[in-house]
Amino acid sequence: MLPDYPKLKREFRKRLDRLMKRKIAERAPVAGRIPVFLQEEGEEFRYQDNLGGVRSSRPQEVRAAFSIPKNLPPLATVQELFRSLEGAAEDMARQTETIMFRKLDESTHEVGNALDAHGRPFDPEMLLDALDGMWIDFDEEGRPEMPTIVLHPDLFNSIKDRFRDIETDRDFLAKRAKIMAKKKEEWRDRESHRKLVG
Repeated sequence: MLPDYPKLKREFRKRLDRLMKRKIAERAPVAGRIPVFLQEEGEEFRYQDNLGGVRSSRPQEVRAAFSIPKNLPPLATVQELFRSLEGAAEDMARQTETIMFRKLDESTHEVGNALDAHGRPFDPEMLLDALDGMWIDFDEEGRPEMPTIVLHPDLFNSIKDRFRDIETDRDFLAKRAKIMAKKKEEWRDRESHRKLVG
């Protein structure tokens, strides 16, 4: 009978798990920034949204398979393991971000916060409209914690040269400053209400 090393196998599994999570976060950078928690059992979970409503949801399954051929020399086995792990992480990342963007789309439409240009060409006012509709928090120093804006690569490439012009447009900057002042007031109201209630 061959010897078994359960403690070593557990440690190796933990390291593989950490590596897999890191690889997924690298390939799904937006989803990788969202905090996660482990729920050991149950088919449903409940959470409180930003407006105080209680929502429930069911977990979404995300999985990827990988295999390693038998009878490889030890070094080749390790290399194949990491190569397979890369492919599985890529697959998991794609599934994770697909689910995340679908949920974001559903949520923004549900609360009436979706912004549709209806095929119009990009206009800086669209950025201001989007900013005006966002929930923005601020840190202890009063600096805004700006959300991540995700654009399709084709759209980004078509408008990226305009961002330099936007950042020097005084009218645009004044409107943005006005929106940010309003957002800071909204945040102060939320914080004072939260502190009084909590």
